[in-house]
Amino acid sequence: MNNTQNKKEVLLQVGEKCVVEFVDVSYEGLGVCKVNAIDLKGNFYENYPIFVEGTLYNEKGIIEITKLNKTFANAKLVKLFNDTHSKYRTQPSCPHYEDCGGCDIMHMNYQGQLVFKRKIVKNAFERIALMPEVEVENVIGMTTPVKYRNKVQMPIASRFGKAVVGFYKKNTHDVFPVTKCIIQDEKSCEMANFIKNLLNEFKIQAYDEKFKANNKDGAIRHIVIKISRLTNKVMVILVSTINYLPYKNEIIQKLLNRYPNISSVILNVNKLATPNVLTDENIVLYGDDFIEEQLCGLKFKLGITSFFQVNNEQTEKLYHKVKELGFFKPTDKVIDAYCGIGTISLMLAKTCQHVYGVEVVEEAIKNALDNAKLNDINNVTFKAGLAENIVDEWKNKANALVVDPPRKGIDEKLINTILNANFEKIVYVSCNPTTLARDIRLLKDMYKVKYVQPVDMFPHTHHVETIAVLVKR
Repeated sequence: MNNTQNKKEVLLQVGEKCVVEFVDVSYEGLGVCKVNAIDLKGNFYENYPIFVEGTLYNEKGIIEITKLNKTFANAKLVKLFNDTHSKYRTQPSCPHYEDCGGCDIMHMNYQGQLVFKRKIVKNAFERIALMPEVEVENVIGMTTPVKYRNKVQMPIASRFGKAVVGFYKKNTHDVFPVTKCIIQDEKSCEMANFIKNLLNEFKIQAYDEKFKANNKDGAIRHIVIKISRLTNKVMVILVSTINYLPYKNEIIQKLLNRYPNISSVILNVNKLATPNVLTDENIVLYGDDFIEEQLCGLKFKLGITSFFQVNNEQTEKLYHKVKELGFFKPTDKVIDAYCGIGTISLMLAKTCQHVYGVEVVEEAIKNALDNAKLNDINNVTFKAGLAENIVDEWKNKANALVVDPPRKGIDEKLINTILNANFEKIVYVSCNPTTLARDIRLLKDMYKVKYVQPVDMFPHTHHVETIAVLVKR
């Protein structure tokens, strides 16, 4: 706060309009301008940040403040000055971009998206890890960044007594209809809409989150579709509040007549008011309870709730980089923490002497054991449990560690376990640059960062995957 300033101040109140220049883009893909501002009490703020959707570096325009917080504000773009358009600006290729909460940086061309994502990772190392000296490689992008998702989850809502299927509007749980999505497998949305039509034909009411108290008969809440790039087989999962599907036989027959490559129809029962789409309660209505997929020359048997990366092309690039940058040798013994269904473990087992995989989800470990058998790989050991406990148990058996944690990063207890171990190298695969940088800051006294390689797993969104290789000092 400063009480002396000659520049004209922006009044901090909702509805206030002002001319600004955008000096940055936030981690979430929002344009950032910084103004000298004064609030209604007369307090002055220097370089007060305002976040504006749909704007890019060095652009200028008129904004209108929509929301005030103690340390920043949100605003909407009223007008963008044409002569200041960024070289990375492009017309979004999706007609739903303004409404959909899925893609958030489609107003950047793909070159701009890759530059932006590298900057996100670099900033995290500078500001959070306090390691400005770390070099961040250019982001590994896609050849054609469309139709890359092998799985779609589409919520259903009731509108005037009819089911609609689509996606949530930005920052809401309001469903708007979608018939086509450029980042999904082109058959996914078509299939979901066909299922929606069947629900309406047989008068099966959609669950409506907003009006569930008055919608006691609402049943279907999500349609989940997984498509195997290996076999082209399809798993259809109907997420329901009830444990049966009315007109089951008729619906399944019509589905198979239209899409004979469907190999599974599953009813997932979810009665909870939860953001989680799937539960552990599954009823197989038709076919198998799994689907097969392939990565890096290996086959994987995926269960109904198995985690599997949604972008096969980029996942292969990611895993090959893990192997390459980690310089794994035939003598290496590796612990794979957060191993899931064993994707990285089994890939490394082809090179290393032995791989030990740990995952807290027991079902995932069962899948990992099945996948080891499926690929005739015997030099792996999988165990279910807390990573910090199992890694501590195994730490003297291995010279290297691979971690691929969820967005929240490595558990603090596991960080302590790592610091008390003696791993020669750590390969950290991260889906969140912020928690990656936080964790590396805790490890940097013992380990130095050798490589940082971002990979674009999710084009047109602000998300970026990153590989960081750490070696013992």
